[in-house]
Amino acid sequence: MPLPADVTDEHTVERLAGRAERDVGPIDVLVNNAGSCGAIGPVSATNPHRWWHDVETNLLGTFLCVHAFLPRMLAAGSGTIINVASYAAVRPAPYQTAYGCAKAAVVHLTESLAAETMDSGVSVFAITPGTVRTDMTEYIIREAAERKLPTPLVSENWLSMNRVADLAVFLASGKADRLTGRFIHVLDDVADLLRRVDVIERDDLYVLRLRK
Repeated sequence: MPLPADVTDEHTVERLAGRAERDVGPIDVLVNNAGSCGAIGPVSATNPHRWWHDVETNLLGTFLCVHAFLPRMLAAGSGTIINVASYAAVRPAPYQTAYGCAKAAVVHLTESLAAETMDSGVSVFAITPGTVRTDMTEYIIREAAERKLPTPLVSENWLSMNRVADLAVFLASGKADRLTGRFIHVLDDVADLLRRVDVIERDDLYVLRLRK
């Protein structure tokens, strides 16, 4: 049931949550997938309003959707939140700084939220889908080429959207709940991660950390 909404508008998102619950029933899974990367170029030449728009879409949009749906999950004692991030969160993202900064914040939000909801029945994950062919990724590649800017995206390396969907469904199944708070790539072997979960927890792996 499509319900168009501006994820950066608090009241619109609250209405969306209310209508979804009324028309569909209790919401068990929330996937925050709205994103934008329109501010392409060096920081010194980037339009500040366009830069901030990317932050609002990627970060504020994720927060507002969590803010609207999480209380319902907590009341039910169960639920899964999946925040779509990017490897731009954990490596330099020159000429895409708004996107990289926002996605890093989404990864941090994910782990902090997982810590807040521990033992509540709600699990929270950050995932990166890799290079999936979307209007946004095609725009990034086209803009970078036209402006002769480097980009890690290569159109020959598209990954299937089905892989991303399969990962989200697996995480929503509850089978990977011990990985709550972690940042998982679509190419990760989740079964192997679960076999190593004790080490992952002990060594604080698959999270943002300053290693010294």
